[in-house]
Amino acid sequence: MNNGPWTQFFRKSSMGPGVYALRGADTSAADRVEKTLRTAGLEIAERNTYREPVLHAAALPGGAMFRVVHGFGFGGMPMRLWVIGARPLRHVLRLLAVDQPVRRLSGEEGALPRIEELEAEWARFVARPAAEQIRASEPWLLLEGSANLETIRAAAE
Repeated sequence: MNNGPWTQFFRKSSMGPGVYALRGADTSAADRVEKTLRTAGLEIAERNTYREPVLHAAALPGGAMFRVVHGFGFGGMPMRLWVIGARPLRHVLRLLAVDQPVRRLSGEEGALPRIEELEAEWARFVARPAAEQIRASEPWLLLEGSANLETIRAAAE
């Protein structure tokens, strides 16, 4: 991914406020996002069970990343990557060297975060053990109900 406006890479999702979908169904872009998150020190859980979609998920500061890698049969969720939460989206954009939104996103309050603030927050988050990362994101996930919490918890096991 190249530097550019965030809307070139992500869009608001119809799944609800504060949920952002990676544009298009290009698996190489989703692979790049996951590789970038892993390189930045994040644990990504993978669920691959018989007759169910292959899922990847990770706790992010204040939210999560959720990806349907491969579906099974017809219907269900599309193969796509989502970032759940405005703050987590800002972290992902920073790591991908994509321009930050210049306005507040859905659910954001107060001043826009500075890059230095996001960097320090990320460093503190990835320094925690995986189980603590998940617990730090879990209250938000439970309130929103937007992610497969069991899949994310698998990273701690």
